Amino acid sequence: MGMSRMKFKIDPPSMEGPPEFLRTIRAQQNGLEFYPIFIVTMWISAIFLHQVPAALVGVLYIYARQNYFNGYIKDAKSRVGPFKMSVMALQLGLVMSLFGLLQMGLLNYAGVNLKMEAIRLYKSVGGPDLMS
Repeated sequence: MGMSRMKFKIDPPSMEGPPEFLRTIRAQQNGLEFYPIFIVTMWISAIFLHQVPAALVGVLYIYARQNYFNGYIKDAKSRVGPFKMSVMALQLGLVMSLFGLLQMGLLNYAGVNLKMEAIRLYKSVGGPDLMS
């Protein structure tokens, strides 16, 4: 934000300026609004499901948000594709979080191990042995 203020010669606390400056402000604010959702879903999915898929979804989200930010600064219409990709990454992280919490809850309170049940079901339908 500071670089944008210097570029357009806008002194704080003013929030008025050319459209490029206003799009920069909005892109930054939008990123701040989504950040807590991103952090919570990434942490929960990493803790309760697995770190690798959580990290991959996190990288996808960060990539999409960077493209969103850069696209929004250039032209407001350029933000739509990356925004959809970042929302998709958040949704995937949310599903992973909910599945991880469900798995942990079933294991602790009902004694059901979803991972082992999935492996047993996979083998019962004749899936190839993945361990060899």
